[in-house]
Amino acid sequence: MILHQLRWMAAGLAAVAVVFAAPSRSNADVQILVEELDAGGGTVASKLVSSPNGPLAVSFAGVYFTGIATLSTNSDSGSSTASLTPAFTAGRLTPAFDVTQDHKLRITVTDDKFMTSTNGGTLKSAAGASNGFADGIEKVETFALLFDSKQMTVPASSQTQLATGPILASVGTNPPTDPPATVTQPGPDRADEVKKEVVGIPSPFAIQQVILVSFSGPIPPAATFGATGGASLESSAVPAPGGLALALIALPLLGLRRSLRKTAAA
Repeated sequence: MILHQLRWMAAGLAAVAVVFAAPSRSNADVQILVEELDAGGGTVASKLVSSPNGPLAVSFAGVYFTGIATLSTNSDSGSSTASLTPAFTAGRLTPAFDVTQDHKLRITVTDDKFMTSTNGGTLKSAAGASNGFADGIEKVETFALLFDSKQMTVPASSQTQLATGPILASVGTNPPTDPPATVTQPGPDRADEVKKEVVGIPSPFAIQQVILVSFSGPIPPAATFGATGGASLESSAVPAPGGLALALIALPLLGLRRSLRKTAAA
């Protein structure tokens, strides 16, 4: 009896040790970062909004762009397809916008609360564009990345940087071999999507998507525009391990062998 109690006590202490030894998680939660970029990629203006839960919306009034950035996420739904859906709506170019200076708008969204019970899936990144002008071109590019939520870090004081960590997988981040989802409007392609099969997905994991908006050609003053994204990870069924598959095959054969033995004995 005493030996039995000691075994239970040892098991309890081991469980406690595992809990305290587990890596600490630095939550990024749900975030939207809106940035204006100059021709050299430098940040001219930015705004960051973070919350424990989605959806999120942030009103942005920068030097060259104004509008509303939104994000919806299903990380709390338990769905087998994890998805982020960001958008920049009611967009307008300010009088300071100069198309010859290659001013860009970048929206980065992150959610680190996705869970999975499988090891692989299909990572997708989608892009969409809309505007209210007939001349000139609006170009929208999107990139999607996967992170291990337990290895993400949050900047201690910065109001312009999202949580980051080791990238587990990405799609659309290595052109031209892995081109982003790209849309030009006006143009024949109002929406585009790229995808890639990935394995080794931890739980919890984070999805991050970047939307990059740029303009070229004769853009009219105070032109209106919109941009949308969409990042998702669709889980795939994981094949049974070889040992388990062999066991499942062997069980019916064992049953048949025993049945034959009984018949022979009779």
